[in-house]
Amino acid sequence: MTRIQFITILLVVGGVGLVAPFFAYAHGTGESLEAEVGEYLIDIGYDPPTIESDDPVVFDFILKQGEAEAEFDSVWVRIYSKEREVVFAGGLDRGEAGRTVLTYAFPRGGEYSLSARFQKNGAALAEQEFPIAVVSPRESGVSRRDTLLVACSFAGGALLVAGYSFRKRFLRP
Repeated sequence: MTRIQFITILLVVGGVGLVAPFFAYAHGTGESLEAEVGEYLIDIGYDPPTIESDDPVVFDFILKQGEAEAEFDSVWVRIYSKEREVVFAGGLDRGEAGRTVLTYAFPRGGEYSLSARFQKNGAALAEQEFPIAVVSPRESGVSRRDTLLVACSFAGGALLVAGYSFRKRFLRP
């Protein structure tokens, strides 16, 4: 194995390990907000389970009709505080492949409401409002972002030390 090949493998494996936690969908490990609205079930997954201010949360919007996913074109999302201050409002188009996802960082801790309206051809199919509690990092202890940064730093350092230690074994002179 040449030096270039070894360094390439080291960078690819290390890079995938360091960025993989950032590509998780909300319905994989997080919580879910659900409500039946007429013939539809609105299912909004989110991750992480404890929402902290200034820490990104991923919302995953699904509309079901019976057991199958219902067809929709877009979701109108509005997030506002208990004082009715709108902190986010916008439309999310349904992608050709994958989920309809919103990544958002709440500006401060407190009580919020998330309103989602699923639409098809401009007509509303289902709409629901959900309460959301957001804690500030000092209320929850150590922030998730800080923990992830420390873990990634240790993993990257361990990978570099291992690569340096075994370089002579895998590299031709």
